[in-house]
Amino acid sequence: MNNKNSTLRLSLTVFFRILVIKIFSILLDFTVMISFGGRVGYIVTQICSLALLISVIYSTMWNMGFSDVNRAKLGVVKKDVLRGLKAGLIGSSFEIVGAVMLILTKISIVPRFWISIFGIFNAPFLPFHLTLLPATLTVSELPLVNFIFSASTVLIIPLISAFAYALGNMELSLPEIFIYTTPEAREEYKAKRNSKRNKTFNKIFK
Repeated sequence: MNNKNSTLRLSLTVFFRILVIKIFSILLDFTVMISFGGRVGYIVTQICSLALLISVIYSTMWNMGFSDVNRAKLGVVKKDVLRGLKAGLIGSSFEIVGAVMLILTKISIVPRFWISIFGIFNAPFLPFHLTLLPATLTVSELPLVNFIFSASTVLIIPLISAFAYALGNMELSLPEIFIYTTPEAREEYKAKRNSKRNKTFNKIFK
């Protein structure tokens, strides 16, 4: 498998992970907002959605980066620490296009109803979006900076993807850095991690 195919497959993985996260986020948004209501509901929902997004994308990309270390050693793919960023950008390309259209809404190139559509389209950040761009205000009343901030949320997935994949590719992990602080604990953690990777790797290439 060449690098282009590997990156494309990883991009599709990111795309489908985002799709699943969106579905859960929409369900979460309506459930929590109805239960709590008001500003508290917005805050709780946004924290939960963001935690879900970060955990799913981070774990997916870290595991792939970690797995690609062995693949690169065998010559299956060439080592590319930027593969996570590329996959994140391609996997969230629809969201990026939607964000550009959102900014164009401010200068009346795109109809106002796109503000509402983008909120659902970018469901993991719906509470943040509704706070910045409330339906009670007209487009002229909404500052351009609010559109830019709301649109910029689509860059979080590529950034997480790049960071997590790079860490996995360097065989570093956040638990190893922040939780397993003693040399003994780190060695035990690495042994378990490597054992799990080898089993997965053997299943793929057996």
